[in-house]
Amino acid sequence: MNKPTIYWIDLFCGAGGTTTGIHMANANAKVIACVNHDPEAIKCHLRNHPDCLHLAEDVRDFKVVLKIKELVSNLRKISPDCIINIWASLECTHFSKAKGGLSRDADSRTLADHLYKYIEQIDPDYVYIENVREFMTWGPLDKKGKPIQNLKGIDYNRWKSAIKFYGYDYKSKLLNSADFGAYTSRERYFGIFSRIGMPIAFPEQTHAKRSKIHGTNFKQWKAVKEVLHLHDEGRSIFGLTKLGKPYSENTLKRVYAGLLKFSKEGMFVKRYNGGDPYHKSNSINDPLGTILTSRTHALVKPVFLTSYYGNGNAHSIDDPCNTLTTKDRYAAQFINYDYSAPTHTSIENPAGSITVNPKHNLISAQWTVDTQYSNTGRSIEQPGQTLIARMDKKPVYLISANHGTDQRKFQTDDSETIIKIREFMRDNGIKDIKIRMLNIIELKAIQGFPDDFELTGTKTNQLKFIGNSVVPLVAQKLVESNYEAIVNYCLKSA
Repeated sequence: MNKPTIYWIDLFCGAGGTTTGIHMANANAKVIACVNHDPEAIKCHLRNHPDCLHLAEDVRDFKVVLKIKELVSNLRKISPDCIINIWASLECTHFSKAKGGLSRDADSRTLADHLYKYIEQIDPDYVYIENVREFMTWGPLDKKGKPIQNLKGIDYNRWKSAIKFYGYDYKSKLLNSADFGAYTSRERYFGIFSRIGMPIAFPEQTHAKRSKIHGTNFKQWKAVKEVLHLHDEGRSIFGLTKLGKPYSENTLKRVYAGLLKFSKEGMFVKRYNGGDPYHKSNSINDPLGTILTSRTHALVKPVFLTSYYGNGNAHSIDDPCNTLTTKDRYAAQFINYDYSAPTHTSIENPAGSITVNPKHNLISAQWTVDTQYSNTGRSIEQPGQTLIARMDKKPVYLISANHGTDQRKFQTDDSETIIKIREFMRDNGIKDIKIRMLNIIELKAIQGFPDDFELTGTKTNQLKFIGNSVVPLVAQKLVESNYEAIVNYCLKSA
């Protein structure tokens, strides 16, 4: 039996997250056409995937449907047994809970209904839908633009039934990218429509926060620290930003919240089973196991990420990053510890391991901050936060606490938050706290783009491309599952 050729149409393709994942999956899976209204995103997509038909147009334009229909008709003449799949990453902004009580755009919320004409004209074998979890609650809005609670899901169920009426089966799942080995813990809804009788397959989970769940063994989540440039600690929060301005009160409050979480609540605990207790420190909730300095570097820096959106907390870099957004919303934070202080030990890391270099008596606690809403940070021992589209306005910061200039002296113009931070530093032997935004290279790696993927355009555009993208690894796993299911289906039918 010849291996089936599967052609994909990538609607709402952005800069190429889905297409990249499809092409990572299998040589017999190929994207033939992609559509996006943003010409800058199409330029980036074209740079990386030049063999696709690129349409910088609105998917709602019927002329787009006809162009793709003509392409598909020609392919079916050449290869009558080919499989035609549509992938639609519908705009999620106006379904997402991050919108709060803001008005939701009616046109954007009805984009799903425009799939009907693609199905009617192209007659695909499969239709894949990617969106946020809240897509399943799609329903009418009240006068203030908020969902009507008792009518949640009505439009979603109507839409689902309408597509099934064309002759499709349907299944859906919520998939977390960290469960498949990604550096980001981005959770998304995935719906699959298949021609009646054709198989629907989802990928099997390979990773988990804990290595064993209900008797099943998993690889542990990847630590975002693996792709962070931890040598770059940034600037002291007691100085000025690159723009020559003091750090904002909101930023300082998030730093303080991260300090409380990763120190007072525990970063690592003393070990009393031999050796100098100041230098025998282990995490009590280390998802990756204890990291020994002799096996990596002279100094291991426990780092955590803080996100500035949502209601999440500080995150370990031993876990995947949360969803990346299209704005800069992550900060790297570095805390400088003075080990002459008596209280530097006996702190517990809730999600990562910390080891001490006994030669230098130095430990550097690091975490990331996502600047959306009231996040307090995330350890770099965990997967990273979800990256979103507006990271240019809400950046991700890396915060570090380690040795440096002693910043514990109180100043007459200290704000209330700065005073709290300095008091905390004195109590815990911290000399300085440094902060920097995560850079494009780090964010691209967290989202899972290959090293050779070229981001084009301005920094603002590049951040938007990353935050808007589907995690390529998840697309790859879904496409691999689809391909294997079709191969087995063809073997049984032969």
